[in-house]
Amino acid sequence: MAKFRVFRDRDVWATFRGYFYQIRVTIQRWLDLEPGEQLQLECGEDIDRVGRALSERGTVSEVSRLLEQLKHREKPVTLRSAEALAALASFHCHRVANPQVCLRFRYITNAPVGREAKSQMLGGVPAIEAWERLRSESLGPGEEVSVLASIRSLL
Repeated sequence: MAKFRVFRDRDVWATFRGYFYQIRVTIQRWLDLEPGEQLQLECGEDIDRVGRALSERGTVSEVSRLLEQLKHREKPVTLRSAEALAALASFHCHRVANPQVCLRFRYITNAPVGREAKSQMLGGVPAIEAWERLRSESLGPGEEVSVLASIRSLL
């Protein structure tokens, strides 16, 4: 009897793994909600954490939104990775479309941080690590300007 040969990959494991990853993070975000916050799924990004407050007129309005994009990946991610660049472009589009809303953006992944080829980053650190140091205000005096210039050059 002849053996059946498959001509394409029909394995859905990677897709299910990505969904499972998103479900786990979503449950954690739901458990971490503060009073006055709500989750919106698949709205702006995969998970939106929306802060609401009462206005002076007694109406509830949105005051902040944390947009989280989640990706389960097998290989390291760099600031030059297609996924990272697409996430930055998406966030820029959200900023342009919603100038009145205080937006923050978070890219969540299981992937390790990779180092960019031919990077001019201070100390040769991966650009994502430099970005995180900039965000967390853990750079030394005068390093911010250099790191910003390097990130802009890289992008």
